[in-house]
Amino acid sequence: MTARLFYGDWMKIRASLKNIDSDKAVGKAAEQMESLGRVITRKLKAHIRNQDLDWAPLSSASIQKKGFDKIYVKRGDYLKSITYDVTVENGEVELNVYPEGDHYSGLSMQELADYLEYGTAKMRARPLWRPVFAEVENMRPTKSLLRAFGSIMFEGLR
Repeated sequence: MTARLFYGDWMKIRASLKNIDSDKAVGKAAEQMESLGRVITRKLKAHIRNQDLDWAPLSSASIQKKGFDKIYVKRGDYLKSITYDVTVENGEVELNVYPEGDHYSGLSMQELADYLEYGTAKMRARPLWRPVFAEVENMRPTKSLLRAFGSIMFEGLR
């Protein structure tokens, strides 16, 4: 899994934008994707801070080693690593939300995200990314993004 996955029929949106090839559509898409990127990163960080997803608790050995029972938190590096970028290239707009950089353990933050999201043989899964993307899918900014695309595409197809 890569944390850059985003749920929804984004391939149809990408294909429609490519067919219309409108500067207006691309500009609006980039603006909306920027807004969506901010929403997603805020939600990811809020769930980490609030510890409000249904995660399996840490083992007593892990709590003893860390000194506390917070999940996804030790030094705050993971939380700070969550970012997003919007790229516009050849009339295509892409939103990537991901943890960047390296963890002090030597893993990349992306590898750590995968282990935390899906678990390992020795660690239970504690999904963060999939629940947030599922949440965002039905939020007003996402629906307004799709509405904006729809009106621009309809306008461009006339």
